[in-house]
Amino acid sequence: MKIKERAVKLKLQIPAVFLALKDRRTPWYAKVLAGITVAYAFSPEQSMERAQNLWSGGKPKKWYFAIPIVLIWGIIILLIIKLFA
Repeated sequence: MKIKERAVKLKLQIPAVFLALKDRRTPWYAKVLAGITVAYAFSPEQSMERAQNLWSGGKPKKWYFAIPIVLIWGIIILLIIKLFA
């Protein structure tokens, strides 16, 4: 996609995201989806293509790099559970 086409696409998406995030009555999942939309819109196309092709040849060889991320999220979830339990 060319830069001009991408700019037009972003121009149409950003006001909708802004309105979704501004309203306090908007459910949390709508805000999360709006955040995902913004992240996807601003991500470079090369990295999106690389992410889509990651599993094309089978399981990635360096899957163990995900272990720290999973551990961090596990700790965060446990802390939230302890906080509200």
